[in-house]
Amino acid sequence: MGVAGVRLIVGAAMAGVVLVGCTTNGSSGQSTGTSASTSLVTVAVTQLPTTSSPPSSDPSVSATGTAMPLPVDLPVAAREHSAAGAEAFVRFFFAQANHAWSEPRAGLLPPLCLSSSKGCSSLEATATSLVANGQRYDGNPISLTVVTAMGTGVPTDVSVDVQGKQEARRVLNPEGQVVRSDTAKQIHFQIDLQWIGDGWRVVETKVVVG
Repeated sequence: MGVAGVRLIVGAAMAGVVLVGCTTNGSSGQSTGTSASTSLVTVAVTQLPTTSSPPSSDPSVSATGTAMPLPVDLPVAAREHSAAGAEAFVRFFFAQANHAWSEPRAGLLPPLCLSSSKGCSSLEATATSLVANGQRYDGNPISLTVVTAMGTGVPTDVSVDVQGKQEARRVLNPEGQVVRSDTAKQIHFQIDLQWIGDGWRVVETKVVVG
C-alpha cells in the first residue's frame, strides 16, 4: 500500500491522518463522535494535581482499551501525573510522530496510545507504509507553537489543546525522487489523554475547527 492510500481526512501530511475516525470540534454543541462539539475555549480548567503521583499495580488496562509499556526514553517530565506532565507527554508524542515519518520508523507510537485510538492507528499505518515503500518525509511534518492542558471534569483524564503548523514537506522515494508534496498550513488539535497507572496514554485525537 502506498503512502497516498493511508492519507486521511483534514488535508495533507500529519494533520490529515491524526484525526481519522475522531470527533471534529466546532464552536458549539455536544460531541457525538461524528458531529461538532464544544470549542476548547469553553472547557473547564484542569483538575489535575500539580505534582506527580506513584503508579498503580495494573497500568495495562483502561475503560476504553489496553496499553503497552511506556518507552524507556519518555522524558521524566512527561511521566508526571499533572497538567505539566500531560503537556510534556503530548510534545513527546508529536516528536515521535515526526520521527516515525521522517526517518521513517514504525513502532514508535503504539506505546504512547491506547489500543482503541483510531488516530494513533492511522499515524502508525502511515509510518509502516513509509517503511515498506522505502519512502520518507524530508523533514519534520509538524511543528508546535501552543500546548496547553485543559480540564475535562475527570481528575484522571485531560484534553490538551495543540496548535502549530503543518510544514511544507516532500515525500522522497529510495532514489531521492519526490513522490508527493505537502503544503504549509496552520493546525489545531485536541489530544485526549488518560492516566492509567504508570502514565499517560492517548485516548483519541481531534481536529478543532472554527
